[in-house]
Order: sequence, then C-alpha cells, then structure tokens
Amino acid sequence: MNTPPLVPKIKRSAAALASLVLGIASFVVCLGPLAAIPAVICGHIGFRRIKRARGTLKGEGLAIAGLVLGYVNMVFLMGLVLQTVNHMRAQPIKDCIKNLAIIEACKTQLVRDYGLPEGSEVPPALWQKYEAKRSFDCPSGGNYDLGRIGEPASCSIEEHNSWHQLAWPGYKKIWKEEDEKRRTTPRTVQ
Repeated sequence: MNTPPLVPKIKRSAAALASLVLGIASFVVCLGPLAAIPAVICGHIGFRRIKRARGTLKGEGLAIAGLVLGYVNMVFLMGLVLQTVNHMRAQPIKDCIKNLAIIEACKTQLVRDYGLPEGSEVPPALWQKYEAKRSFDCPSGGNYDLGRIGEPASCSIEEHNSWHQLAWPGYKKIWKEEDEKRRTTPRTVQ
C-alpha cells in the first residue's frame, strides 16, 4: 500500500488578518491611530512570519493590505495635525491683518464724514471715537501706527503688514474718489 506523502495544512496568518481588520477599522470606524498603528505592527509581524514559514502560512496579501491602510491612515492624520498646527500659528496674524483692515475702513469713514484731505494726520479726538467702539490691539503684542490719510496703517510686527499687497490699492482708490467728490460737491452751510 502506497500512502500519499503528508502535506502540511496551510494556515492563514492571524497577524496578517488582524492587520487588515485594524487597517479597515482605522478608516471605517474612525479609530485613527488607535487602529492604524496596531495595523502596521501586525502587518509587519504577519508578513515576517509568512516569509519564515516557507509555505505553511498564507495571507501575504492581507498583511500588505493592512500595512498600506495603516500607513495611509497615519500619513493622513499627520497631514491633519500639521494643518491644525499651521492654522493655530497663523490665527494671530490673521486677526492683526483684520484689525489693520478695520483701521483702514475707519480712516475711510473719517474721510467721508469730515472731508479729511489726503496726507493729513488722523486727529486723535476723532480717532478716540472709533477706539471707544472697538479695541485695536495686535494679538501678538505689536503696536499699530495709523499712518496719514492716504497711507496704510501698519503693525510694528513686520509679517503682519502683508495685507497691504492685497487690500491697499482698494483703499487708495476709495480715498481718491472721496477726495474728488469732496472737491467737486459744494458744501451747504446749516
């Protein structure tokens, strides 16, 4: 009697399967790094065991899929963290630029209300009226220089002055239009 040679039963790697399940869970269940990091670890363990088993373990594809899902999730999360950090760093600059734009809008209103000519200084008594309504404090501790009418306001922190490149031509145009209206419109005395 001839008996066939015994062929070892090929098993599926539990670590590779766990890697795939955790990789999918990191996205679907939104577990993020709680599942992505174990998915990568299990994927590497499973892949290494499959290679060492010399054909007695299967599941290479499962391990690779789990590794890919785990790494993609971690890269995605790192991008999210970096974006959040950049947003937090940029917020004080955005707030200062917004303050500078509001200062320019207030100066434009002064031109409209009081007919201040271009090149004149902003009278402190008139400016206090605007400061009473809103506090103009740089969130990074800088100091504001109002500038003259027709010139941009600025902050003592240089990187906060970048808004001039975008907004300043618009304010300059408004001042010129208002100055032209003031010169051509006769004033009525009450």
